[in-house]
Amino acid sequence: MIYQYKIQTLTRVELGVVLYICNELFDTKIKVDEHTITAYKEKALIAKLRAAKKEVKAEYLEFYGTICGKIGIDL
Repeated sequence: MIYQYKIQTLTRVELGVVLYICNELFDTKIKVDEHTITAYKEKALIAKLRAAKKEVKAEYLEFYGTICGKIGIDL
């Protein structure tokens, strides 16, 4: 489970990026929002964020690293 306090450290833009990755980048039948993302298993979210790194443009890698750092994920 992802803890709510980790999600609350994200700005609205950063949260939007995480939700986009969870809902649009991978084919999932269940869509999450800012309230239900805490039901995600931590390992599943980590796997998605690591896999999505290859889709991030080079100029946004620092921003993406900040997002992952706030959640507690080493890339």
